[in-house]
Amino acid sequence: MNVVIIDDEINCCEVLQLLLQKYCKQVTDVKLFNNSSEGLTYLRNNTPDLLFLDIEMPILNGFDLLSELGEINFHVIFTTAYDKYAVRAFKFNAIDYLLKPIDKDELIGAIKKITEKKPEEKRQGNEILKMKSTFQKNPDVIAISSMEGITFIEVKDIVYCESDGSYTAFFFNDNRRIQTSKPIKDVEETLAESGFYRVHQSYLINMKHIRKYIRGDGGEVVMSNGKTINVSRQKKQEFLSFFSKI
Repeated sequence: MNVVIIDDEINCCEVLQLLLQKYCKQVTDVKLFNNSSEGLTYLRNNTPDLLFLDIEMPILNGFDLLSELGEINFHVIFTTAYDKYAVRAFKFNAIDYLLKPIDKDELIGAIKKITEKKPEEKRQGNEILKMKSTFQKNPDVIAISSMEGITFIEVKDIVYCESDGSYTAFFFNDNRRIQTSKPIKDVEETLAESGFYRVHQSYLINMKHIRKYIRGDGGEVVMSNGKTINVSRQKKQEFLSFFSKI
């Protein structure tokens, strides 16, 4: 098993390497990177069997690094001193999540999960990741989770989204309103490539539903459902640059 470790703390890298050498005989080669950018460059040109990835790092954190890579065909185990990232880590299809200082028994268990995977399971896992990557890049339909359950909606039907603290409300032409517990930043990441633009800290709009722009300090846009939304001063020029004027 070829392993890459990316962690900005040199001692953490070295301790993990020693643990692997002593307790995980399946590991035959280990490469260490204390700079996340250098690690990213290596992974773009090489495919290990397993990546141990720290989360809190300068330049690129662990999540940003994986986002830069896009589709991957190796296993990932996150290593961090903070347990607040656990849920997000597993959204990146991590095989495991180890808290520092790393316990040898937990490390052995994590490696065992990988070595016990059947070849067919690995192949199916890669196919699912590939399909998810293709589907999520520019989705036609998204699933909005709310207290009532999960609602599947067509992206083209969303007029705008409004932030409400750590929640986001979706608004439609037929006056429907659906609220999810996701912050607007997460919604923006999902819809960024589907023609949505963050005109204001609190508003993410579907550019195809704009009906009028009203001049002003930042200006205002009138949406297809009649809603008037402020455009922040900082966003004004960038927003207007999307349109060809006659």
